[in-house]
Amino acid sequence: MKSVRTLRFLSLLGFLLLMAPFYDHCNGHRMKKEEAFVEEVTADTTTFATPDIKKSNSIVEKDTIINTEKYRPSIFQNIYVFIDDSNSENAFEMAMMCEVYFDFTFEEFKRELIKDFYNEHSKGIAFHIKNICFLFIILFSTSILFLSFFKKIELVYNLSKINLILLFIALIIILLFDPFFETYKQIKWGYYAFILVEIGIFYTAKSNLKSKV
Repeated sequence: MKSVRTLRFLSLLGFLLLMAPFYDHCNGHRMKKEEAFVEEVTADTTTFATPDIKKSNSIVEKDTIINTEKYRPSIFQNIYVFIDDSNSENAFEMAMMCEVYFDFTFEEFKRELIKDFYNEHSKGIAFHIKNICFLFIILFSTSILFLSFFKKIELVYNLSKINLILLFIALIIILLFDPFFETYKQIKWGYYAFILVEIGIFYTAKSNLKSKV
């Protein structure tokens, strides 16, 4: 009974981790753009007229006031950004990229895949495979969550095994073939945490099956 409760907890945790930061396709470029925009806004140009006693005509002078004080976020804001990194995609957001495939006919989709396969510079096919992997990971993780409450341990075990295979396929594709990958920092904490939870689900389900034999 204890192992079943652990399995349910891990299944729920794994599902919630799908909303954690997984991967940053842009390698922080979106954050850099936002910071540049904030710096541009902090430069406030104020125009006002100053009277000149020596001259009869008033001269309009431009005085640029630059706010040099930098904003420092609190520790709670840093924790929030770490947990919910808007600069990165979670598993749901990467899976949602598959939505565009439904706008194509099968022939158009096949044509695009063939074009990406032969274009050695774009490596676009790796991008497609990675997103499809996460689409199935979400479907299987949702199934694992429901099946754990119905005590379908064998199905949970098999689906967790498939999930782990898909996770490692996606990781290899990111590291070796993804055209957007530049540094390991793009792979966020949610990816590693989800892998560990999936390993926990796999071994908990496996030990539960052995105890029934």
